[in-house]
Amino acid sequence: MFVLSCTIAACAQPTLLQCPADHAACTDGCFDLQIDRDHCGGCDVVCANGMTCEQGACVGTSSGVCATNNGGCSPNADCIDQGGSASCACRPGFTGDGTGCTACSVCDPTQFAASLCDPAMDTVCLACSTGCPSDMFEVAPCSPLADLACAPCSVCAPGSFQVGGCVGSQDTACAVCAASCAECSGSSDFCTACAPGFMLVGASCVLACGNGIIDPGEHCDDGNRIAGDGCSPACEVEAGAYCYGEGPSTCHAGSCIFEPATALPLGPDFAIDGAGTASAAGITFSQRSTLHTTADVTYPMMIEADVVYAAPDTTFLGSRGSGLRQAADADEPTDSLRARLSASTVELAAGNTITDSTPTPFTPVFGVRYHVRYVDDGMLASVVWIDTMNPMNGIGLQTMSSYHGGGDRAFVGGGDMAGLTVANIRVCSAPPLPVTAGLTAHYSSIPSWTAVQDAGGHVTSWLDSSGNGHDLAESGPNPALLPQLIAGHTGLDFSGGARFATAPFALTTDVTVFAVIVQRVPDQWGAIAHHGDRDTDWSMEQNGGAPDELHWQTNNDNTNMNLTLVPDTAYILTGRFAGNARYFSSSTLDGAPPDETAIVDASHTITAGSKILYVGASDANEASNAYIGELLYFARALDDTERDQVIDYLRQLWRP
Repeated sequence: MFVLSCTIAACAQPTLLQCPADHAACTDGCFDLQIDRDHCGGCDVVCANGMTCEQGACVGTSSGVCATNNGGCSPNADCIDQGGSASCACRPGFTGDGTGCTACSVCDPTQFAASLCDPAMDTVCLACSTGCPSDMFEVAPCSPLADLACAPCSVCAPGSFQVGGCVGSQDTACAVCAASCAECSGSSDFCTACAPGFMLVGASCVLACGNGIIDPGEHCDDGNRIAGDGCSPACEVEAGAYCYGEGPSTCHAGSCIFEPATALPLGPDFAIDGAGTASAAGITFSQRSTLHTTADVTYPMMIEADVVYAAPDTTFLGSRGSGLRQAADADEPTDSLRARLSASTVELAAGNTITDSTPTPFTPVFGVRYHVRYVDDGMLASVVWIDTMNPMNGIGLQTMSSYHGGGDRAFVGGGDMAGLTVANIRVCSAPPLPVTAGLTAHYSSIPSWTAVQDAGGHVTSWLDSSGNGHDLAESGPNPALLPQLIAGHTGLDFSGGARFATAPFALTTDVTVFAVIVQRVPDQWGAIAHHGDRDTDWSMEQNGGAPDELHWQTNNDNTNMNLTLVPDTAYILTGRFAGNARYFSSSTLDGAPPDETAIVDASHTITAGSKILYVGASDANEASNAYIGELLYFARALDDTERDQVIDYLRQLWRP
C-alpha cells in the first residue's frame, strides 16, 4: 500500500511500504498488531489509557502503577506493571529506553532501510545503488526496505543469436537461428556453424546433400538433389539402384547381393573354389582360392570386399567366365577381366594380358583391414584399395573396359601365397532383362565393349548379347562409339551413312522391337532398323518427308503409323506386329506413359523367311544418321504388360 512517510520536519512523497511478515502496513507505518496499543488487533484500534495490548486485545492493568503519568514512562512508551513496578517499552515507530522514546528515522527516497527501527536501535539507512554491473541487469528497483536487485546477463544458447543488448532493466534479447544453422551471429541466416546435413559456404548453410561429397550421415552424393537418379534428395541410395564413389557418387540401376564371408558354407549367392577357413574376421584363403557368385552378373557391375593380409599375398577381383579358377600353377582363366594388387603393383588384366598397371604408393600392412572396390561400368574398369583406419592411404587405377568373356561371374580371390582374409563381399549389377521369351537379338552400348573397335577406334561390329549370335557387322561406313551421346551414356553415332547388317536369320510374322535413340532431324529417308525387305517386311525408319517423324511400316505403307518426336531428345521406341494389328509407341526417359498409335489392317503382313537385319540404314542404303544406344528384337508380339516391363527396364538403364 502507499503511506505517507514523515520526518520531524516534513512529509516525504507517498511510498510503497513493504512490511516484515509479522507486521501490518497501516497508514502511518508497519506495526505488530499483537502488542501495539495504537493498532491492537487492527490498524488504528487504540487501547484506552491504563490498558495495554496483549495478543491483539486491549487489557486493563492489574494495579494503578501505570495509571498515573504512564508510570513515569515516555508518552510514546507502554507501561507494564510488573509486581507494582512500572516497566517501560517504547512503542513501535519509536526507539529508546522507555522513559525516553524518539521517533524512528525514516529513510529518504534515495535510501533503503537495511535494518528496521526497534527499541534498541534506530533505523539503519543505506544509499540505493545507482546501477548494476556491466554483466548484470536490473530485476527490481530500490525500495524502502531493499536495495536495487540485479541478475547476471543471459548468454544466447546455441542455435540462437543476440538481437538486443543487456542494459538497464533489459536482459539480453535472443532470437532463433535459421533451421540450417547450428550457430549464427547478427542475423538468423548469418551462420557460423551448420546443423547436421548442411555445410557452411561463406555465412550460409547449404544442404550437404547435393554437394558431390559424401558427408557424415549420407550414403551417396551424386552432386544433385534430384529424385529417381539412384541417389535421393536426402542422399540415400534409392530402391533398385547402387551407388559408389566418394565424390561425386556414380549410381546405376540394379541390385546387390551380400556375403559376410565369416562362416562356411556360404550363402546361396556365393561359392568357394579351393579351400579356406572361416572366422569372425572372414574367410582365410589357402593358395589361389576364390569366392565367386553362383549366377552371372550383368553390366554395369561392382565388387566390394574387406581384405586383410597376413603375408605378401596377391588379391584378385573382377569378372570371369563360369569355369572354376585354374590349378595353383596357372594364372587366371583367359575369359576374365580382373584387377590385382601385389606388394608392389596394382594391375588390370584381360585374361593373361596386362591392360594397365602402376606401382603402388603404399605397401599393404599385415593385419590392417583394407576396403577394396572394383567397378566395371561397361566403359571404364577401375579399382581402389583404401586403408579403413587411414582413408588417405590407398591406391586407385582406371582403364578402358574392353573385354567380355560372356556369362561372367564376379569373384574375389587370393594369390600366390596362403593367408589372405576376405570378408563383407558385396556384388551389385544391373537388373536382368525382365522378358526373355522370344528374344532374338539384343544390342546395347552398355557395356561399351559390345561395340567392337579396331585399332583406329572405328566400330567394326556390335555383339548380340541374346546368346543367338546375330552379331551386327559393318556393311558400309563404320559408326563411332561416343561417350555421353544418349542421356549421358555411351552410344553409337551412325552419322555419315554408317550402317550394320547381320547374316540372314529367321523372320517371323509377329515381332516386337525396342530401340533407344536420340531423335535427329536429317531431311532424308533412313532406317533405324529393319528385317528383310524395307518395303515388304517390318521397318522402323525416319520419314524423309517430315524430318521430325518416325514411322513403323510394312508393305511400304506407314499410314497412321507416324510419331512426331522432339529433336535432340532421347526416346524408347516400341514397334509391334500382332497378327493384322500394328502398334508403334514412343516413351521418354522421365517415366511418362507410352505415346502409342495403333491400326488393324489385314493387308499389312510380314513374309516369313531367312533374311538380313539392317541397323542404321536400309537395304537400299538409305541412312538415318541415327544415335542408337540399344536395340531389342523379339520374334513374337509382347503383350502390353510385357512391353511396359521392358520399357521400365530400359528407363532404369538409360536414365540421365
